[in-house]
Amino acid sequence: MPPNIRYASYLLRLQWTQNGEHPTWISCMQSTKTGEQHWFPNLEALVQFLCNEFDGCDRKDSSLPGIEEGPPYAQSAAP
Repeated sequence: MPPNIRYASYLLRLQWTQNGEHPTWISCMQSTKTGEQHWFPNLEALVQFLCNEFDGCDRKDSSLPGIEEGPPYAQSAAP
């Protein structure tokens, strides 16, 4: 994404599906500005698209460290 663009809006659709013996999420991101759709066979491909689109990742491989644990804001604090 060019550096002069400071805002982007997408509609994200997720669908849980069985791919052979491997259940996975397939997803679609649709630009609310242009209507252009991008389909992804798994969450890793979706994250890679976002990294490429927004120049936000310095990944040397396709691993997604931390995704198994979930984001820190999703963890509830003990009362």
